[in-house]
Amino acid sequence: MAALRALVSIYRLLIILFTCLFMIPVVLLSYAIGKSNEWGFYNLRRIWSGTILFFCFLRVEVSGLKNAQHEKPVIYLSNHKSEYDWYIFTHYVNKIWRAVIKTELRNFFIGGPMSEKTGQIFHAKGEGIDKLLEKCRPYIENGDSILMFPEGRRTRSEYLDEFQTGAFVMAAHFKIPLVPAVIVEEYPNNRAGLFGRKYGHNPGKIRFKVLPPLNYPGKSRKAAEHLSIKAHGIMLAEIKNTFHEFHS
Repeated sequence: MAALRALVSIYRLLIILFTCLFMIPVVLLSYAIGKSNEWGFYNLRRIWSGTILFFCFLRVEVSGLKNAQHEKPVIYLSNHKSEYDWYIFTHYVNKIWRAVIKTELRNFFIGGPMSEKTGQIFHAKGEGIDKLLEKCRPYIENGDSILMFPEGRRTRSEYLDEFQTGAFVMAAHFKIPLVPAVIVEEYPNNRAGLFGRKYGHNPGKIRFKVLPPLNYPGKSRKAAEHLSIKAHGIMLAEIKNTFHEFHS
């Protein structure tokens, strides 16, 4: 089984590599004929992520996308079970958003350089919330939304890890709503794979559901913590219900 997972990992990494290489001339051509960055966000990113999902044989059931459609900026919250989350969110949430990701991923094979080129927000844990607000401000003021994984890392527990409060403090600071979303795998697996990643893991069916928005909390730290607990409870209940539906 370990050898099979390694082969699947290599296959999927090659799919990602070749898809990225294929998209380079497509992006350059789009600029040459006068297409804007905004057009690229709405179209080319979906082609890129959709191609990867298709050729990696990932089956995704989607619901609640109407909750993701907002004219003004929002903060998207998502659990982070595996590498597949990034492609799912990119393909199905067809809005201009930037993800907050760990600084150490800047040097990760393929994903790091692409994240930097597409303007994702690298943030180190020790930099603090004030620095994060400073980094996100120009994007939010430009009308872009922010994607955050409030667990701060890939999920290590069975369902959902505890939340950090950064996303909720940010929502209060900028006075924008939060939109929770859950990604649930039929066969979750916490075991690290090739290069520490889980590309060789077979998740079975994947359900992606965007939940109704939550209004930003009051300015106090306590209000942000209260909303963090509320959001965690809502997302945890949805993850458990979906997982039990898979196996009932």
